[in-house]
Amino acid sequence: MIKLFGVFVSKSIVLLGILELIVFFLSFHGAVFLHADYHLPEDLISDDRLTSTAALFASVMFSAMLSLGLYQPGSMVQTSGFLVRLFLAFSIGSAATGIIYYTLQDYFLTDRTLWGYSVMLSFLGVLTSRTIFIRLISDDTLKRRVL
Repeated sequence: MIKLFGVFVSKSIVLLGILELIVFFLSFHGAVFLHADYHLPEDLISDDRLTSTAALFASVMFSAMLSLGLYQPGSMVQTSGFLVRLFLAFSIGSAATGIIYYTLQDYFLTDRTLWGYSVMLSFLGVLTSRTIFIRLISDDTLKRRVL
């Protein structure tokens, strides 16, 4: 257990959060790769907008998932409740990134196709990482402890 902001959190839940933050960041890069017909243009690789847009996308989507309680120990026990929360988190995160991207168009990459690809890739990445997480981690970690 790690004490984070005055709350004890399981190390495996923290590891899952870091893994999914990386998944969000890399999914935006994958979306750029898909949108550019499987090769990245040189001017886009050296552009700081790619990194800043990917970091913004990752932080907004991660905070949307965090705000809906998807990193609590009991959140993955019921599959239906988890999927509803996950869909709602992606809806809120997508709306928030859309508002930010189109408000600050000069600072970020604002193509709708990139945005759609990155949401789809990150959704698949989160489902894959959660599936692997559930297979590797014991059931005691997922249960809520009550004294």
